[in-house]
Amino acid sequence: SYERVAVASSRSMLRDNPRAAIALADLRDPDAVLGSPEVTELLDLSRPVALLMVAVLHFVLDDDHPASIVARYRDALAPGSHLVISHATPEGRPDMAESHEDLYRQRTATPLTMRSRAQVTAFFAGFDLVDPGVVLLPQWRPDSPDDTGGAPERISGLAGVGRKPAR
Repeated sequence: SYERVAVASSRSMLRDNPRAAIALADLRDPDAVLGSPEVTELLDLSRPVALLMVAVLHFVLDDDHPASIVARYRDALAPGSHLVISHATPEGRPDMAESHEDLYRQRTATPLTMRSRAQVTAFFAGFDLVDPGVVLLPQWRPDSPDDTGGAPERISGLAGVGRKPAR
């Protein structure tokens, strides 16, 4: 399968890096990911870590309950941990949303599910959002206002960062 090839290639690239690992696991099965030797041997989840869910949650179907999946990861993280999410959205370019989704249906085995700002923001339940919150990708802390290109809506993606508060 493509996944096994990607994992084998990644392991080859990372073989000399003791600070990185790759697990053959399904994001939708948090217990398998969190319990994998690659995670348990490399990360101390009793201490703050950063969980990067970058360009991945839009490949999790609603029927797979993505908010529950994110919540399970959240519950495993120590206070002070951060969650980073980027996600495809119809906001900004609603006229292009259907064609983007169709493209993924035609060319990949993994459908794309675009979600609204409210839906993406809901993934941060149990986290304190870091300013500027959930915004279009170019608007998330650009070096200067000019760095958004003047039309941030041209990119149909949202980004946000949340911090897990102390108990």
